[in-house]
Amino acid sequence: MLRTGQPEMMERIPEQLLEDAAHDAEHLRLIRELNLVSYMAVPLRTPDSLLGVITFVSSSDVHLYGPEDLRLAEDLASRAAFAIEKAQLFRAAQQANEAKSRFLATMSHEFRTPLNAILGYSDLLEAEIKGPLNDGQKEQLSRLRRSAIHLRDLINDVLDLSRLEAGKADLRLGVFDLQDLVAHTVELVQPDATGKSLEVSTDISAAPARVNSDSGKLRQILLNLLSNAVKFTQKGSVKLSVRMEGESLAFEVRDTGIGIAPDQQRLLFEPFMQVDQSMTRTQGGSGLGLAVSQGLAQLLGGSITLVSEPGAGSAFTLHLPVIAPDVPIV
Repeated sequence: MLRTGQPEMMERIPEQLLEDAAHDAEHLRLIRELNLVSYMAVPLRTPDSLLGVITFVSSSDVHLYGPEDLRLAEDLASRAAFAIEKAQLFRAAQQANEAKSRFLATMSHEFRTPLNAILGYSDLLEAEIKGPLNDGQKEQLSRLRRSAIHLRDLINDVLDLSRLEAGKADLRLGVFDLQDLVAHTVELVQPDATGKSLEVSTDISAAPARVNSDSGKLRQILLNLLSNAVKFTQKGSVKLSVRMEGESLAFEVRDTGIGIAPDQQRLLFEPFMQVDQSMTRTQGGSGLGLAVSQGLAQLLGGSITLVSEPGAGSAFTLHLPVIAPDVPIV
């Protein structure tokens, strides 16, 4: 059957076949005790290959296999072959994804070493350790540093994504002051917002003073959401609100920016995806920030949701449980 790919059926198994299959007299006795009466075998076939053969044997004279049974067996074999093929493809995809994650992690580390050196030497030049700089040199050095920081942030996003996909991202849980964390995070986006004359405000009056979570990962999520809001808002405001919603904390980042069409919202949290609007083409970024943020939110036991309308701004909300998730803590 492996050679021909054609099914076989015997309504009654002849005695000669049993004798031919037996290795010796004892083996033949054991075969006869099974009372094998009727037999059929069908190939496990996919459009591209023959995976194997599935065999059916009846040990009762009550039901002898016939053409209808063979058709049913072929249908079952077809479904089984489809399931096996999908399982094999899934395993291959898992292996490819693991290889990709290892590659991204390795390359990210390799890139960060010389990049850190570039940033270090630019700090020394900016401090004028080797002598004073003129205004033109300072401007060029500033551009170099901004580009290096941008590249470092992209590399960090890739490294974070590879860790999340490999299941190697751990939590460092602890109690911290929420107001301090929000204030320090907003400070990081304030220069870009000021440059665009955007108003950045916060409202944490309805939130607890202290929170037990991973402060570093929470800061990273909020920074990604705030940075995106500032990036895609040309005029108006960006507001971060924190409130309790049942047993969860809700961190809402609302802007008056370009908004996002419904058909694009479901893709926004996929890696390397960006909003497909003309003004976004002039913005930097790898399209990893939201994917990484969603992964970190899930690691913390929460999620990020989006409410948006083109031309009417967006509201990204991070929902986090008050009780920390049961995950590895370092």
